[in-house]
Amino acid sequence: MSLRPALVALAVAAWAAPAVAGGGHPCPDRAPALITAPEPAGATCQRAIAQQGAKFLKKKTAALAKCLRKEAPGACPTAGVTASVEQAALKAAEKIAAACGDDAAQAALASSYGELSDESAVSSCMLSQHNALADVVVMNATGIVPGSWPTLSAAANRARARCSAQAAKEGVRFALGVLEAASQCIDRQIAAGTAGDLGPVCVGSIAANAFALPTDPKAAAKIGRLITGMENGIAKKCAGGEGGWLPSVFACGGAETADQLSACLVCEGYTSAIGFVEHQYGEDGTLVTPGTDAIETAVNGAAPGAKLLVASGTYEDPATIEQDGLRIVGCGGATNDRPRLVKPDSCPDPGECARGIFAADVDGLVFQSLEVEGWTGDGIFVTGAQGVTFRDIVGDGGAGDPTSSRYAVFPVNSSGILVETCQVRDISDAGIYVGQSSDIVVRFNEITTSVAGIELENSAFGVAHNNFATGNTAGILVFKDGSLPVQLSNDHRVAHNVFVDNNGPNYGSGNVAGVPVGTGILLISDDDGLYEYNLVTGNDSFGFGLVDQVAADFNQSDELEDVRATGATVRHNVFAGNGGNPDDEAPFGADFAMILFAGNVDGVPLYGTPPVHGNCFEDDNLVEQDPIFLGVPNQCP
Repeated sequence: MSLRPALVALAVAAWAAPAVAGGGHPCPDRAPALITAPEPAGATCQRAIAQQGAKFLKKKTAALAKCLRKEAPGACPTAGVTASVEQAALKAAEKIAAACGDDAAQAALASSYGELSDESAVSSCMLSQHNALADVVVMNATGIVPGSWPTLSAAANRARARCSAQAAKEGVRFALGVLEAASQCIDRQIAAGTAGDLGPVCVGSIAANAFALPTDPKAAAKIGRLITGMENGIAKKCAGGEGGWLPSVFACGGAETADQLSACLVCEGYTSAIGFVEHQYGEDGTLVTPGTDAIETAVNGAAPGAKLLVASGTYEDPATIEQDGLRIVGCGGATNDRPRLVKPDSCPDPGECARGIFAADVDGLVFQSLEVEGWTGDGIFVTGAQGVTFRDIVGDGGAGDPTSSRYAVFPVNSSGILVETCQVRDISDAGIYVGQSSDIVVRFNEITTSVAGIELENSAFGVAHNNFATGNTAGILVFKDGSLPVQLSNDHRVAHNVFVDNNGPNYGSGNVAGVPVGTGILLISDDDGLYEYNLVTGNDSFGFGLVDQVAADFNQSDELEDVRATGATVRHNVFAGNGGNPDDEAPFGADFAMILFAGNVDGVPLYGTPPVHGNCFEDDNLVEQDPIFLGVPNQCP
């Protein structure tokens, strides 16, 4: 649908946007925290916070976007980009300290920063949050493969390149443009002495998949022009690719139309811009500094919906969350000095120290810009939650052997899960694991030297896109384990990912111990999934495998209906350079580059052929070696 009529009118209070491309998820409700004018003594300090925050964002987004468009997948940020961003953060911190060093000036701020006397906490926490959301904005607008796509013609790739470049430019320009419009408005309102909440006046909000523009005419007009410019630019550069090359664009996880692409960029950009404004003008978090049981004490004393800003440093206390809506947000992320949650050297009860953070039956949680390191169980474990976000989590399993952490990010029995921009390594089960859950988005993550990079187990309606996994035993596993209480695995979409050179040793236990070294994508008894536009190369055993629980040899049920693998659609993928050195322990045999099984007993198909239970393998997959089929797969409709 076109948004232009509502934007041109501007008299209309709100306009609706289509569901976000790449997963069918609606634009989430979002309104800024309370934004009010500072006391006069804090005006210069507040102005410096906003100005330096915006300058940092311009530097960060420009450097990362350029890197993503220039370098190979997984190479960004380079050491040069990291150094440049850190230098920009340090420079911004110096400017903020100069303007806010007077305790009276900082105390006059309207945000919770006014409760502090340390001006360095302002820059560390504000810039860290900017840094985390800037990654989301750039990754969403650019994607991890902005270059050509091997299955397309030269002409289609030229068109794809033009569209990708426009999306990268428009997505960042829009988010920063909304921040600029809102900041200019807030400055005007402060100068005019306007009382009350400036959020509705200068920022606007999102509710029920509709955007309420700010009531200030200048801010609304500028945001309207930004959206119109977005629409026009995307329409000009991306139209004509519908039904052809456009879904191959990694921006937004694969929009199918130009309207979907622009709607996605508007949704993500506006959502992030609201966050940027909050970080600069409306911070409501409480600072937590290192000390004995600091995080646990802060968590125990927090009210539902509270935000804890965790300062840089090392924290050895495991924490249990019992309040809805708690947000645990690390500072220092802009200079790679996130707070480190580590297992205590000594613990009276080792079982109590197996997890860094534990949460059960609480909703609306946010974990951002934290490092979890060396926990024997899990870095962050959440069960029974409705709505949980893991953003910019650095997970380090520790030793890189069977003593490593089992999981870094570990939500189970939950719904409304978002895992984004996390970096995980050395995990003995799955770096990012989601189990027995639904409504899942896993995007923009990098997982290395673990057993499984990503695992979606006994879950439904998961979307995994723009993830990079290398050096693991397997890139991604989508399983249905017959021993778990929730018996389903269906309607996933795994698309626009890069799974390359996953040939690391298997030092796991349980089911993952049977995963062949050199696995790109492995599905077991998964139903009705869509697997497209994945770049899967250099995996020594196979690029893609689809089997049932019988073939995988961990069937826990006598009912064949429970173990089938049905309805998979596999299309537009690149499977190249796989199968060069198959694992001798591979349970499916050796000497294959890809497999598509319906299941077998002594080489005899369980369910007959054709068809293979609706599983289809499209001719437009790029495969260097002939795949091995057990039965004859359907062609995809």
